[in-house]
Amino acid sequence: MKKFYFITLLLLTFFIPSQAFSISEADLILSSNNVLTMAGVKKSEPLGIAIVGKKIVWVGDINQSKKIKGKHVNYGNKAIAPGLIDAHGHASYVAFATQVANVASPPVGPVKTIADLQNEIKQFIKIKNLKPGEWVIGLGYDDSLLKEQRHPTKKDLDEISTLNPIFLIHVSSHLGTASSLALSLTNINSETQDPPGGVIRRYKNSSEPNGVLEETAVYPLQMQVMSSHKDPLGSVIKAMEVYAKNGITTAQDGASNPQSIEL
Repeated sequence: MKKFYFITLLLLTFFIPSQAFSISEADLILSSNNVLTMAGVKKSEPLGIAIVGKKIVWVGDINQSKKIKGKHVNYGNKAIAPGLIDAHGHASYVAFATQVANVASPPVGPVKTIADLQNEIKQFIKIKNLKPGEWVIGLGYDDSLLKEQRHPTKKDLDEISTLNPIFLIHVSSHLGTASSLALSLTNINSETQDPPGGVIRRYKNSSEPNGVLEETAVYPLQMQVMSSHKDPLGSVIKAMEVYAKNGITTAQDGASNPQSIEL
């Protein structure tokens, strides 16, 4: 499998090799035997790419690129491809995800059973050295991929810890499940009515919440969780690293808020 290096497209010259246009000097000259221009019928070809400042100013024959003065970086047979654009994403949510436990199922995460989920959260508490009272947040669990084929309940989460409020966000982001302490801190109990547009799931033949919340019923937990979010700027930097590692050079932040925009 080829290794790919992604660069942001800043000029259309990337698409049309410009052998006819010659330059003598550039800040950076990249070259590879496998450059994907995404134009024409060729999958890849040996090319050189000259960059001045933040702009691609020339693309052409790899041998001709060697004559250009400047810093040269040759990737050999490793491929260079245009940077990807995330046209429908949530950059601030990716930033948030860098600070929480990964409770997703394979291939995104390690969780296959409720027991796996419990162990993952226990390890997260230990690794993060969370003190009693600090929120424990997990992201990405999927009831349809768990062996038990159900949502974790507050009883499952209480077995992990009764000293830390626990809130897990469903892979859809439209549901969540909370421990008894988390429900108590947000005043969700047997007397709490379902909010408009939301559902507080209950144990069978009972008004007692089982921990699973749908849609708007999740909002009180979300506000508590986001207020406990540590180092937001650091998490944004980590998110950018995640994007870059996966070849995404442009991302958007759908449903952003003033706080995220300020960061």
